[in-house]
Amino acid sequence: VLISKPNDENLGRAKVKTSAKSIDPTSNSDHSVPPGFERILSSTLKELKVKSGDCLGGDEILALARAYNNKIISAGFITTSVSIPQQNISSGTLLLALHPGRIGEISLEPGSRAKNQRSIFTAFGGDKRGELLSLRDMEQAMENFNAASRSEAEISLSPSAKQGYSDINISKQQSSPLLLRLSADNLGSKSSGKYQGAAMLYGLNLLGLNESVFASYGRNFLRGDKKSLGDDSKSGRSANYYAGFSIPFGYFSLSFWQNRYTYDQIVPGAYELYTYSGSSVRRNLDLNYVYFRNQNSKNSLFFRIWQKKYKNYIQDYELSNQRKREGGYEAGLKSKVFFDNSSVEMMLSYLKSTGAFNALR
Repeated sequence: VLISKPNDENLGRAKVKTSAKSIDPTSNSDHSVPPGFERILSSTLKELKVKSGDCLGGDEILALARAYNNKIISAGFITTSVSIPQQNISSGTLLLALHPGRIGEISLEPGSRAKNQRSIFTAFGGDKRGELLSLRDMEQAMENFNAASRSEAEISLSPSAKQGYSDINISKQQSSPLLLRLSADNLGSKSSGKYQGAAMLYGLNLLGLNESVFASYGRNFLRGDKKSLGDDSKSGRSANYYAGFSIPFGYFSLSFWQNRYTYDQIVPGAYELYTYSGSSVRRNLDLNYVYFRNQNSKNSLFFRIWQKKYKNYIQDYELSNQRKREGGYEAGLKSKVFFDNSSVEMMLSYLKSTGAFNALR
């Protein structure tokens, strides 16, 4: 059997060494091959060292179709299949039939139908009904569901009423959308309070957009080291405020957080105790995009706009030479590589300070 490039007039055949056509089981007509499958076919031919003009026997043709099918599944198209249709191979063209597996309905249980539909829309990044079913899209959607839930969601596939389509069924345990966490540690400084306590409140999927919002407040629950001078004695203190949100849309996510930290330190002078205090504010707005993922890695691009502000005081007088106000952006790549029982995360970024937000240089 000769494998050669098909003529342009062969309807539905991909312009590759081995021709492929897409078959919609619900229609009597053939369609062009969906994007990406020609590349997978070319990769399969290259691995098998099959090129135009080669002669293949029946077993080799079956092996080629099987290898192509396995490649498609490895790429995440787990309900798409390949077959060898009846054909006249005397023309020198071997035709493979591609049977795309598509998404039927997507359901989420339990909960309000309207809220669940919003959750499905943002988790998958739009209405995916009728599109090719991809394991990678499902993995990304599950991450989006789980990021805004206290329990792990479960997913399953079932045959759709429409041939060649599969329904995606997602279930997760019903739980409170609010979560309160309390913490305590001894990671503070002696001057402003070594022992710190914090309370953080999370709101998970309150609007049905798979969003998460959070706010926290922390402070020293034991005063810092006491300083004395004559009859006067004072102790330092510190407080921390933190708030933000995150919302996904398929492979995109948008997040924002703001942190404000204040502190007092007591400094003995020659005749009295002075209070040295300060505050800092940091804000980040991040846009993240997962551009590639498979069973071995997850890779993303991010762009961040950031702002920092610092002020310090002695008593009630600001130390103007210590005032700082900065702003800028950061762009980079993130990669997470998975191994059997571990993973490695890497990041490469470019950070630029600009004159944004009335920055002081």
